[in-house]
Amino acid sequence: MTIFDDIKRDREAGTPGDWDKSGSHRMETEFGVYADSGRSICSTGGYYDGLDQTHGQNVSNARRIARVPQLEAIALAAEELAEVAERLANHNYDEAVFDAIQKLWEACK
Repeated sequence: MTIFDDIKRDREAGTPGDWDKSGSHRMETEFGVYADSGRSICSTGGYYDGLDQTHGQNVSNARRIARVPQLEAIALAAEELAEVAERLANHNYDEAVFDAIQKLWEACK
């Protein structure tokens, strides 16, 4: 099993859609990550030692986690593009080549 298989499995089983730091209530939080539906995905503010550095890390970690669905989409599109590149290297051109390039382009927007 590859990391791409793990991503596909978890995307299928996990909370769908893009995640952000405000959810459906549209009020951005420092530590929360939410699905489009407003469902809480996680909070990164569970540990605080009074240091500004720790606070900043908690805020940055929430932003990083919120990017996971988009980064997974990019990774899966890159995997497909790598498979297509192999076909191109073997001069086996077909419509899948252009579909894969378009999918990666869309995922990166």
